[in-house]
Amino acid sequence: MSESAFDINDPNLTIEVPEDYNPEAELKNSKPMPPKDGRHKVRVRLIETKEQPVYFKPGSDGKPGSVLAACKVQIVKEDGTLGAFLKDWYPSTRPRKGQKTTDLAYLCAKLGHPLPATMRHPDQIIEHVTKAFDSAGENGVDVFVTTQWVKSVLQNGVYVETKGQTAITQAAIAHARQFAYEEGLDEKTTEETVQYAIDNPHIYWDTEGNERACRAQVNFLVGA
Repeated sequence: MSESAFDINDPNLTIEVPEDYNPEAELKNSKPMPPKDGRHKVRVRLIETKEQPVYFKPGSDGKPGSVLAACKVQIVKEDGTLGAFLKDWYPSTRPRKGQKTTDLAYLCAKLGHPLPATMRHPDQIIEHVTKAFDSAGENGVDVFVTTQWVKSVLQNGVYVETKGQTAITQAAIAHARQFAYEEGLDEKTTEETVQYAIDNPHIYWDTEGNERACRAQVNFLVGA
């Protein structure tokens, strides 16, 4: 056997396993289900692969511009280990209805670098937010958020979104029933088709027949 040949019995062989790897989903040849809608503890870090993860976005329709941070978000399990990744999140300096502070101001405070209320210039805010995240490194910052499932489907050249675990589950079941009816499936096969939708409501197929899975995204930052 050549030195470069793969040997599963090699005692020095190491295999990297992703932190959010789900062996049960792998055995089912399916995509793992996103975290359930609700309140979760997550770890927030900047997406370092982006050239400028903290940036200014000009306003439109009479609304002022704001500073945003491109962040990767990962579930923190009860035992403290990291779990599934959520969709990338873009907290900003624009306040949302009902908030006491903005998402970015809250994150900066949690990172130990409060955003001064008098700081208005985008370049200064960008520098401040970047330094706040840099100070934490790969540890990022742990916060509580509410999350929800989101599914984007291309229809007639436009992406149509369905949000919420309940709405997506109901739509999956309805689609399964409609598919069974249109295909003229017998009762047993119809039950199996519907049961698959009940067990895997996050799975869907795009217009080209590729299997897709909806993702969970940050809905609200708890405490902001």
